[in-house]
Amino acid sequence: MKVTVFGATGATGHLVVERALSSGHVVTAFARDPGRMSVVHANLRVIQGDVMEAIPGFGLRAQRLLPQPVSANCALDLLVSI
Repeated sequence: MKVTVFGATGATGHLVVERALSSGHVVTAFARDPGRMSVVHANLRVIQGDVMEAIPGFGLRAQRLLPQPVSANCALDLLVSI
């Protein structure tokens, strides 16, 4: 299966990437700072970007899911882990 992980360098995103790779999936890691990606694997592709800018309106929708105050990183990690 092909898996895309937004927030891949965060605590939860990192675990999701590792778990997906160890399960044999092909993973695309979407991260603001690809240099923080410590995982190296033949089935891993890292793309630089910010999901809050890549998907119009996503930031507003993500922040509405959790009580305020919440950082965008927290919302993205939670969405990735679900």
